[in-house]
Amino acid sequence: MSKNEIRDALDRAAEMVPDPDLSHTAWSAGRSRKRRTSRAWWSAGGAVAAATLVGAIAWNGGALSLPDSGPAGTAGDDTARTSEAGPTSGVEEPDRSGQPTMLAFTSEKGEIGHAGGVLEPWAPDNGSTTTWHLTDELMWMGGPEQAEQHDPGITLTLEEGTWSVRGCGLSLQAPGTVTEGRVVITGDWDVDPDPDPAATCVPNRASWRDSEWWETLLSGSPLVAQDGTTLLLSGTVGEEPVLEPVSVGFKLSDVATPQIGAARAATWEDLAQDWMEVPLEDLTAQFPGREFVDTETEPEADLKLTSPGVGDLSIAGGCGGGFTQSWLLDTGEAAIFHDPFEVVLAVGCDGPGVRQQSLVTGMLRDGGEISVHGDYLVIDGWVNPTVLDPQPPVEDPRPEILSPAMQLIDLEQLTQAATLLPEVLEPPTDGILTLTEDPTESFIAAVVSEDDGALLVLGPGQQWRTAAIGVGRVTPSPHLSIGGSTPLLDTSISPTGHQLAYRTNEGIVIVTASTGEAAQHQAGGQYPDTVPNDFFWLDDDRLAVDLREDRAMIIDTSTGQVTHDASWSQLREMTPWRIVVQAAEDEESGEIEQSGPVVLQQLDGAGDVVEETPLGFTSQPGYQSALAEDRVATVITTQDPTVIEPEGWQGEVPESVSLVLAKDGTLNNLSVLQADADTVTPVRWVDRGTLIVRVADDGLTHYVLWDTQNGGLTLVTEADATQFRAGPVFAQSNQ
Repeated sequence: MSKNEIRDALDRAAEMVPDPDLSHTAWSAGRSRKRRTSRAWWSAGGAVAAATLVGAIAWNGGALSLPDSGPAGTAGDDTARTSEAGPTSGVEEPDRSGQPTMLAFTSEKGEIGHAGGVLEPWAPDNGSTTTWHLTDELMWMGGPEQAEQHDPGITLTLEEGTWSVRGCGLSLQAPGTVTEGRVVITGDWDVDPDPDPAATCVPNRASWRDSEWWETLLSGSPLVAQDGTTLLLSGTVGEEPVLEPVSVGFKLSDVATPQIGAARAATWEDLAQDWMEVPLEDLTAQFPGREFVDTETEPEADLKLTSPGVGDLSIAGGCGGGFTQSWLLDTGEAAIFHDPFEVVLAVGCDGPGVRQQSLVTGMLRDGGEISVHGDYLVIDGWVNPTVLDPQPPVEDPRPEILSPAMQLIDLEQLTQAATLLPEVLEPPTDGILTLTEDPTESFIAAVVSEDDGALLVLGPGQQWRTAAIGVGRVTPSPHLSIGGSTPLLDTSISPTGHQLAYRTNEGIVIVTASTGEAAQHQAGGQYPDTVPNDFFWLDDDRLAVDLREDRAMIIDTSTGQVTHDASWSQLREMTPWRIVVQAAEDEESGEIEQSGPVVLQQLDGAGDVVEETPLGFTSQPGYQSALAEDRVATVITTQDPTVIEPEGWQGEVPESVSLVLAKDGTLNNLSVLQADADTVTPVRWVDRGTLIVRVADDGLTHYVLWDTQNGGLTLVTEADATQFRAGPVFAQSNQ
């Protein structure tokens, strides 16, 4: 059966569908362009609903049949036409708009549980009241205390034909029901803008605290499915991004000559077998009329997929990783994959297979479908079209050393990174124990309170502790004209998080996580040596301190020994790169010019420049860098038209832009992150190729994780900077 015949059948069937969205979206999105894949079902979970409503297209023994449509039909005769390729389908999948979102609820407060790892569409009892409690990753990762501390306090209720969402500072309701496992809203939302005027609770700034966000999610008919005491709600929010359908294929690893069979939903028993990615040419031969994608560049690596146990899915490619809290929802033709929490991957890894692995995990995270066809397994999902059809490169006047810029998109579109950090850094106002009373195994973040200058540290168990009092300001010497100095640097926490250093007017104080003990080390000498300019950790036990005038000291925290046998320039051999603006100085006035060329400099062990590479554009003087071993990341703000005009880089034409330029000693190129001017600052390197970037937006300070080697941004945490006198600072490892 041809695609035109199927299209005609869909057009006829669409007249029988009461939902105009179902009847038109199947073909309206992109008839004229070549699609990357074509499948029979319109959306996640749409197969059952469509077959029930339409009835004009059905699977007959694994083959697609088209019955006679009557006088108005275009089938041509009374005989059902059957495709020879039973397990494949020829109807194009529509694009999917909005940010994919998945939430987990429990019928009673507590940990999420698997009752077999298989979901069933939720069908509430008629006339009964059903309330579900929103949970999150922090609750089920910890024990009862963690669950109590991080309980979002959000309830979702369906009572007598009314959907309600309630939480601290959040209250909204609308008439509706559940139809075939999907939320249906039948009227307008009633939102109380201030439901808790006298309450002591503080509304969280996370997206699920926003009434408009809930309206959009629930009004979009999200899928609701249940496994025991757990309910998953899966839908989309907003109109962006627009994702396109794609497919990837695997075969059983131990089968030399795989045989194709009728399509059916994958089970955990199927996934427990070892599956290996199939070359595109083999998939095309086995699945005629169906297009698969492969983003992998040479040299290629076969992606492998298996399930160590129910709820677990291991995806092996360029780096290990997978999902650990997953469900399947059987739709007959395929099983929709659900995992409400962030996929765990090796951050910053590189090598063959990484791009394809990222593609597959992204498809599954956003509600992909898994089907088995004999000895083959197919994953169908949605991805950003730029992944499939990258735009042709525009002519760029900059040198080849600069990679194409990665745009910092709307923060609301970023997914939450899987880290030990909370979504919002917000220490409690009272009841905080001291670190000596309640030691911790490591520090993952630290701040200095604006109110009393207390140094507050956060451990991996999400507990805040007070490490010291009154460290928020440096008391200047009488002859100094400075009003204060920031006591925390972005490198304050040691690489493993076991120690934290901050500076005072006397020198350096180092705090140990496991004991709460604080040791002070005098900087020595007269001003400017009394106020150390900078420091960084050489390793987890040695802290290097810049005493200015090219002098340095090294503190060995394991022995307490302090040495001064290295210059600061010698220590800088750890970071042999520098990005600078060469703005000239006016000979008469001595003032620095407003702009100058941006150059990349390579330094030798003595700190002398041995090579200099112009980057092809100018910038204003003044920049901030994050250093680590052989890596440097520097933010540059520029008004150079070669950077911001359309014939340079793609995007809107702002007055100026900020660029985070990241140089990794293992790569030949410079990675580029482009954002609005004065909104981004590099904070610290987490590991090879991964950088934390500070983003100022909407009165809040957001922290994102940038994969400088492979691309990709995820949201780490956010904070209200007005609450802190200094910080926050982070450990290198907070995964």
